[in-house]
Amino acid sequence: MKQRRGSLDIRQMFFSYFKSIAKFKGWQSSPLIPVEDATLPLIHRALDQFRHAFFADPPPDEGSVYSLKCIRTNGNLEDYTDTSHCRFTEILGTWYSGDDKEKKITDLLSYLEIMWKLDCKRMYVTYFGGDEYSGPDTDFMDVVLSFVPESNVSATTSKGSFWNVDDTGPCGPCSGIYYDLIGNRNPDTPVVLNDPTCPLLLNLVFIQVSW
Repeated sequence: MKQRRGSLDIRQMFFSYFKSIAKFKGWQSSPLIPVEDATLPLIHRALDQFRHAFFADPPPDEGSVYSLKCIRTNGNLEDYTDTSHCRFTEILGTWYSGDDKEKKITDLLSYLEIMWKLDCKRMYVTYFGGDEYSGPDTDFMDVVLSFVPESNVSATTSKGSFWNVDDTGPCGPCSGIYYDLIGNRNPDTPVVLNDPTCPLLLNLVFIQVSW
């Protein structure tokens, strides 16, 4: 019988892997109620504890591996009035301050493949397919295709695959990596992404531009 891993074991494994392949600084989770930022009532997304990096002069060169405990609310991330659906979540992630996009993607996919023994053929990937302002994220697609079958990679619209906080500020394409828990499906049965049988494992955000 397979051994179940606890949250401490999963967190330590994630930190150890990325510290071993890069000179990453380890960030433990900031408090749910920010101590040094009165503009945020709650920590609710991964980039909240890296807000300083957007204003650093010069920006930090090192990368980071982090844990983040946060409260996710229903619907709009800025809407704290709707408490009909709240969940406490811990996010494990990496923050790369350099421009080596290929390394960022390869490191994360290799982690899933090496440490969790996940079959890349059962991964499904979405990427930014372009809009009237920007072209498709072909750099991401080219790297992913060295891991994942082309039939499992699909382009989506800016609403689903372009990250931005507001009408102005940092933004860029983002991608989702999902994993089929069933495998060996009937080819005539489509895989529904974010279904309980094909959950989202990774969300990659590439902050490349500012508007």
